Parts: sequence; structure tokens; C-alpha cells
Amino acid sequence: MRRSQTGPSRILYPNFGAEENRDAKRAVPELLHLLALWQGLFPPDTAAHLPVETFPPGTTPLEAATVRSANPNSPTKTVEARPSTRSLRTRLAGTIGIVPWYPTARAAEFGATRGEGLAFSSPADASRLHDKASCVEWRERPGRGSPGSVSSRSIGWWPVVLTPEELRRPGAATEIARIVSEWDEVYQRAFVLKPRFGTSGRGRVRADSIPLAESVARALPKLADRGGAILEPWFERLVDLSAQFWVEVDGSVTCLGTTRQVLGENGIYLGNRGNVDFCPESLGDGDGDGDGDGDVGGCGDGDGGRCRGGDGCDGCGCGAWNVSSGSSWDAEFREVAGRFVRSAADAGFRGPCGVDGFSYRDARGEERLRPLVECNARFTAGLVALGWLAEVLDMGARTAESGGSSTVGGPFEWWFVPFPSYSQRLLGDQGLASRSDGWEVTPLEEGDGAGTLSIRSRGR
Repeated sequence: MRRSQTGPSRILYPNFGAEENRDAKRAVPELLHLLALWQGLFPPDTAAHLPVETFPPGTTPLEAATVRSANPNSPTKTVEARPSTRSLRTRLAGTIGIVPWYPTARAAEFGATRGEGLAFSSPADASRLHDKASCVEWRERPGRGSPGSVSSRSIGWWPVVLTPEELRRPGAATEIARIVSEWDEVYQRAFVLKPRFGTSGRGRVRADSIPLAESVARALPKLADRGGAILEPWFERLVDLSAQFWVEVDGSVTCLGTTRQVLGENGIYLGNRGNVDFCPESLGDGDGDGDGDGDVGGCGDGDGGRCRGGDGCDGCGCGAWNVSSGSSWDAEFREVAGRFVRSAADAGFRGPCGVDGFSYRDARGEERLRPLVECNARFTAGLVALGWLAEVLDMGARTAESGGSSTVGGPFEWWFVPFPSYSQRLLGDQGLASRSDGWEVTPLEEGDGAGTLSIRSRGR
């Protein structure tokens, strides 16, 4: 584990899953790997404190991650790059104080014992944004949708925010059944109650009948204890999307990129994938500032992060690496998510966050976008993926088919699997290349990898 040596004090507080407000009973290997990957994006003098809400006392951490080619025949020539004021790594290097994965009161209390403040938003600001109700309430206001979109009510369903008090009332199950009975019949067949504060799909309660089954009714008090619930249909999801943002101290917003989330059948996060395109002008300078350093995500417009020349990288001359999900919904998703984060910045939020959305099949069999499902008001695995993607691009992995030349190629598709236990299953299920065909991001520990990042050429 790294120790702080010189420069500003910076201590990571990896309270993964702190939304669930519980102490860890065992050291989960996947979380140790996630810590190694997260810490590897910070300067070498960055220390980390393992909080009891995530890691039991006595847990031994892995070394911080580094990057290397997983294929001995892959080129490893480094493309010279100097720090950009807009790059993710530079943003992370500029953090001072306690850097929590998710800003909480416990993280702030830890900082207070050391005379340090939190690096980003206050726990109160983060909690307001992290509450799934924030997305529902913002999205359902008139004029909040994307141009030409329709409200949820007009297509036969609508999400409902349920408070802890409403869930604890004696007639709560009956009231939920009444709400569901007003939806179109197709949406009454399966619906779900999601905890307003949760992670990786844990704690949600699925139902397939009204009146509610006794097991569902018994789960309502537990949802109340988790801060309430969101009631909505159980959708046939087609594409899971994620947009990563950074809100600066001055309130300006940058979209670092969009990805497609890869989720298991139960909603558990497995990894991210997406596309990388290069603006065809100024290719040696990925962020247009003349320093030779690319900034994943594009030049940014303060809202949705698109290149100024149009949708995606299409010749504006910024030379950006435009990281996108590759979905036909990407532009609309970025636009809505960007405006949502802009409103959060206006309300005081600062730091990293990720917005999740998805497309689904509606009652008429048409694909529709739900651009605001939740906002993770914290660091995310998707942001870690973009950080390592930038690192690998800087190292010249983008030139894999040109024998190590520093000439920029592309476009590319990429995928990131942070947890070794998921690697082979995910790569096989997705029809992607094997581990040996990509780039490995790993702690410096014999025989143990923290994750796999792979990049390959994609036809134009």
C-alpha cells in the first residue's frame, strides 16, 4: 500500500458500497482489486485508509495497479505525453485531503480526526444527488426530457418515489398495488421496488402480481430502512448506458465519456465497453491544447461533452479521443445526462459522478430510451475504466496493428473487466478477445491480475 511522502496530503477512503450503510463482514476480493485499480490512477505518494464499512480490520490490501501488455508480442512503445490540465489523471493529482469513493459522514469524521476535509462535495450534497428520486423528479418535470421525447405517463407507466413513511404505513402494499393497476397491462406483469440508496442491484424487490405477494409486503419495511424506494416496471432492457462526468470547483462540467455497461442477469456490474474515435485533425494532441496529451472524452462543451463540430468527433479539429457507448442513443443520452449534471452543479455538487440509463422495449415493441435511471454521486468503476483507457492510449496501445509506431490509428472498440473472477466468463459471453489479446491492468503481485483492458481496431 502506498504511503504519503511529499506534497499535499491525499488519502483515499475506499468506502465501496457505503450507500448501504453497513460494516463489512469479510474482505471481498473484488473490492480489493477495485481499490488497487482506483489507487493506481493517483500519484505514487497517495495513501489509502481501509474503512471498516468496506474492509474488516486486518485486511491486507494489494499493491496499486499498473499497466502492462498482456501479450508479449504487443507493442509497448510509449507515446510521449505531457500532463494536460484537463486530463483525468491531472484532476486526480490535484485532489487534496480525504478522497472518498462516496462522500459520507463517516468519511468526513475520519478526515476530522486527521485535520483534513473531504476533497469534493459534502455528504449532504452527494446524498441528495445519489438518491434515485433525484433522477425521477428531474426527469418527470415538464421540459426536462430530450427534444421530441414523451413523458412516462403518455406511454403507459410512470415511476413513483416512495418515502420511508409511505412504505411503513399499514396499507402500503394495497397502495402500491393500486398504482400498478393504473399502468398499461403489459407493465403490470412484472415490476420492481428499488432502494433509493443502493448499489449493484442489491436490495431491490421484484414482484409479478397484484395484489402483492406476502413476501413482497414483508420486504417494505426493509426498503423503508434503506431510505425509501422507487416503484417502476421491470423492463426488457436492451442497452445499459453510463456517462461519466467531472464537476470542477468552479462548477463547470465535463463529460469524460459514455460507455455500455455489461451487467449480469441479476444486475450485478461486470464491466464496461465502448468505442474510441479520434477527431481527424491535430491527432497528436488529444485535447487541443498543443501539449501532446490526449484527454479521454472529447473537448467538452460544459454540458454533454460532445465535440463542438457536431455529434461525436467529426472534424472539429480538437484532436480529442471521443469515448462513446457506440449506441444509437448515445447523443440523446449525453444531452439529457449533461443537463441533469449541470443542474446538480448549480445546486452545489462538485467532483466525479456517473449517470446510468438504458433503452428498453415498450408495450408496442418499440425501443425507447430512459436516459436517467440513477446518478452515482461518487467515483464509479466506469470512471476507473476511462482512467485506464487513457493510460493505455498514452502508452501506444492504440498502435497495436502498426508494430509500435506512434502514428495514431483507429477507430477502436474497448472493454474493461475490473475483476479477475469475471474476466473469462464476460469475455466469452460477449464474444470478445481472450485475456491474452488485450492489455492487463494489474497490481504488482505475482500471478494475480486486477483486471483486463482490451482494445482492438473497429471498422469505420
